Amino acid sequence: MPVDLPELARMMVADLDAGPPNRLFGRPTTLTVEQAYALQTEIARLREGRGERVIGYKIGQRLQTLAGLFAVDVLGFTVMTNHIHLVLRIRPDMADRWDD
Repeated sequence: MPVDLPELARMMVADLDAGPPNRLFGRPTTLTVEQAYALQTEIARLREGRGERVIGYKIGQRLQTLAGLFAVDVLGFTVMTNHIHLVLRIRPDMADRWDD
């Protein structure tokens, strides 16, 4: 199913504005690394368009995409104001399939 990145970006900005963010991150959405970066750029564009200065905004959606690169499962996470908490499971079975 194609992902409507501008709409997802608008939803994520609204989620951020509504109070404690990250309610949308619980919904499964599969993004490629390129889509995740494009989504991050769109969110920054929307926020800058209303006068905000955006520095270092990261998207939790990207975690699932990147997890496979490190042979871990993301069991849970919380984005705080200046850091992130992760609950990870190491997947040696995934790493065993990697080429040297």
